[in-house]
Amino acid sequence: ICLNKNPHPFINIYQKMFLKGWIFYMQTNFIKNCVKGLLVSIFSSVALLLLFGWICFMQEDPDGLIGILGRVALYVSAFLGGFFASRFNRSMGLISGLTTGGVFMLTVVLLSMFLRESDSPLSFMTWVMFLLIAVVAALGGYFGVPSGKRKKRREYHRG
Repeated sequence: ICLNKNPHPFINIYQKMFLKGWIFYMQTNFIKNCVKGLLVSIFSSVALLLLFGWICFMQEDPDGLIGILGRVALYVSAFLGGFFASRFNRSMGLISGLTTGGVFMLTVVLLSMFLRESDSPLSFMTWVMFLLIAVVAALGGYFGVPSGKRKKRREYHRG
Protein backbone atom coordinates (compact mmCIF):
# COMPACT_ATOMS: atom_id res chain seq x y z
CA ILE A 1 0.00 0.00 0.00
CA CYS A 2 1.42 3.36 -1.04
CA LEU A 3 0.79 6.13 1.48
CA ASN A 4 1.85 8.98 -0.88
CA LYS A 5 -0.72 10.55 -3.16
CA ASN A 6 1.74 10.36 -6.03
CA PRO A 7 2.59 6.72 -6.81
CA HIS A 8 5.86 7.77 -8.49
CA PRO A 9 7.66 10.28 -6.22
CA PHE A 10 10.83 10.28 -8.32
CA ILE A 11 9.01 11.80 -11.30
CA ASN A 12 7.98 14.77 -9.17
CA ILE A 13 11.57 15.27 -7.93
CA TYR A 14 12.90 15.02 -11.49
CA GLN A 15 10.39 17.61 -12.69
CA LYS A 16 11.37 20.02 -9.88
CA MET A 17 15.07 19.58 -10.62
CA PHE A 18 14.49 20.10 -14.34
CA LEU A 19 12.45 23.25 -13.82
CA LYS A 20 14.92 24.72 -11.33
CA GLY A 21 17.80 23.99 -13.67
CA TRP A 22 15.97 25.52 -16.62
CA ILE A 23 15.12 28.69 -14.70
CA PHE A 24 18.72 29.02 -13.49
CA TYR A 25 19.95 28.49 -17.06
CA MET A 26 17.57 31.16 -18.36
CA GLN A 27 18.66 33.63 -15.66
CA THR A 28 22.37 33.15 -16.35
CA ASN A 29 21.77 33.45 -20.09
CA PHE A 30 19.72 36.61 -19.54
CA ILE A 31 22.47 38.20 -17.46
CA LYS A 32 25.15 37.09 -19.93
CA ASN A 33 23.24 38.59 -22.85
CA CYS A 34 22.63 41.83 -20.96
CA VAL A 35 26.38 42.07 -20.31
CA LYS A 36 26.95 41.57 -24.05
CA GLY A 37 24.51 44.43 -24.70
CA LEU A 38 26.37 46.54 -22.15
CA LEU A 39 29.65 45.88 -23.95
CA VAL A 40 28.04 46.86 -27.25
CA SER A 41 26.82 50.10 -25.71
CA ILE A 42 30.23 50.89 -24.19
CA PHE A 43 32.13 50.20 -27.42
CA SER A 44 29.62 52.11 -29.54
CA SER A 45 29.80 55.01 -27.08
CA VAL A 46 33.59 55.13 -27.35
CA ALA A 47 33.44 54.90 -31.15
CA LEU A 48 30.82 57.65 -31.41
CA LEU A 49 32.71 59.87 -28.97
CA LEU A 50 35.87 59.48 -31.06
CA LEU A 51 33.96 60.27 -34.26
CA PHE A 52 32.19 63.27 -32.73
CA GLY A 53 35.44 64.46 -31.15
CA TRP A 54 37.05 64.45 -34.57
CA ILE A 55 34.08 66.35 -36.01
CA CYS A 56 34.35 68.94 -33.22
CA PHE A 57 38.11 69.18 -33.78
CA MET A 58 37.50 70.15 -37.40
CA GLN A 59 35.12 72.98 -36.45
CA GLU A 60 36.32 76.52 -35.75
CA ASP A 61 34.19 76.86 -32.59
CA PRO A 62 33.40 73.40 -31.18
CA ASP A 63 32.00 74.63 -27.85
CA GLY A 64 28.39 74.57 -29.01
CA LEU A 65 28.62 71.05 -30.42
CA ILE A 66 30.43 69.19 -27.65
CA GLY A 67 27.51 68.89 -25.23
CA ILE A 68 24.95 68.04 -27.91
CA LEU A 69 27.08 65.43 -29.63
CA GLY A 70 28.07 63.91 -26.30
CA ARG A 71 24.43 63.37 -25.37
CA VAL A 72 23.65 62.04 -28.85
CA ALA A 73 26.45 59.51 -28.45
CA LEU A 74 25.08 58.53 -25.02
CA TYR A 75 21.52 58.01 -26.24
CA VAL A 76 22.48 56.22 -29.46
CA SER A 77 24.79 53.84 -27.62
CA ALA A 78 22.10 53.13 -25.00
CA PHE A 79 19.64 52.35 -27.80
CA LEU A 80 22.15 50.04 -29.46
CA GLY A 81 22.91 48.30 -26.16
CA GLY A 82 19.22 47.64 -25.49
CA PHE A 83 18.69 46.57 -29.09
CA PHE A 84 21.48 44.01 -29.07
CA ALA A 85 20.71 42.76 -25.55
CA SER A 86 17.17 41.89 -26.58
CA ARG A 87 18.43 40.53 -29.91
CA PHE A 88 20.74 38.17 -28.01
CA ASN A 89 17.97 37.21 -25.55
CA ARG A 90 15.38 36.77 -28.33
CA SER A 91 12.64 37.75 -25.88
CA MET A 92 11.88 40.10 -22.96
CA GLY A 93 12.88 43.18 -24.92
CA LEU A 94 11.75 45.85 -22.47
CA ILE A 95 13.35 44.11 -19.49
CA SER A 96 16.58 43.51 -21.41
CA GLY A 97 16.68 47.12 -22.54
CA LEU A 98 15.92 48.51 -19.09
CA THR A 99 18.54 46.30 -17.47
CA THR A 100 21.20 47.16 -20.01
CA GLY A 101 20.34 50.88 -19.95
CA GLY A 102 20.34 51.01 -16.16
CA VAL A 103 23.71 49.31 -15.84
CA PHE A 104 25.10 51.47 -18.67
CA MET A 105 23.95 54.65 -16.96
CA LEU A 106 25.37 53.48 -13.63
CA THR A 107 28.67 52.86 -15.42
CA VAL A 108 28.57 56.36 -16.90
CA VAL A 109 27.71 57.93 -13.52
CA LEU A 110 30.53 56.05 -11.77
CA LEU A 111 33.02 57.07 -14.45
CA SER A 112 31.90 60.69 -14.20
CA MET A 113 32.32 60.60 -10.42
CA PHE A 114 35.94 59.57 -10.83
CA LEU A 115 36.75 61.83 -13.77
CA ARG A 116 34.92 64.98 -12.69
CA GLU A 117 36.22 67.49 -10.21
CA SER A 118 32.84 68.83 -9.14
CA ASP A 119 31.37 68.14 -5.72
CA SER A 120 27.95 66.84 -6.77
CA PRO A 121 27.90 64.55 -9.81
CA LEU A 122 24.37 63.39 -8.94
CA SER A 123 22.39 66.49 -9.80
CA PHE A 124 18.78 66.66 -10.96
CA MET A 125 19.84 66.58 -14.61
CA THR A 126 21.76 63.37 -13.96
CA TRP A 127 18.56 61.71 -12.75
CA VAL A 128 16.61 63.05 -15.75
CA MET A 129 19.33 61.70 -18.04
CA PHE A 130 19.18 58.38 -16.17
CA LEU A 131 15.45 58.17 -16.88
CA LEU A 132 15.90 59.10 -20.55
CA ILE A 133 18.66 56.50 -20.96
CA ALA A 134 16.39 53.85 -19.45
CA VAL A 135 13.53 54.80 -21.79
CA VAL A 136 15.76 54.89 -24.87
CA ALA A 137 17.37 51.55 -23.99
CA ALA A 138 13.92 50.04 -23.37
CA LEU A 139 12.83 51.26 -26.81
CA GLY A 140 15.96 49.68 -28.26
CA GLY A 141 15.04 46.47 -26.46
CA TYR A 142 11.51 46.64 -27.84
CA PHE A 143 12.72 47.04 -31.41
CA GLY A 144 15.49 44.48 -30.97
CA VAL A 145 13.32 41.43 -30.30
CA PRO A 146 13.38 39.33 -33.46
CA SER A 147 9.99 38.75 -35.00
CA GLY A 148 8.60 35.25 -35.25
CA LYS A 149 8.03 35.60 -38.96
CA ARG A 150 10.83 34.37 -41.13
CA LYS A 151 11.13 35.45 -44.70
CA LYS A 152 10.77 32.65 -47.17
CA ARG A 153 13.48 32.31 -49.70
CA ARG A 154 12.40 32.83 -53.22
CA GLU A 155 13.26 30.10 -55.57
CA TYR A 156 14.61 31.35 -58.82
CA HIS A 157 13.80 29.26 -61.82
CA ARG A 158 16.46 28.92 -64.40
CA GLY A 159 15.00 28.76 -67.76
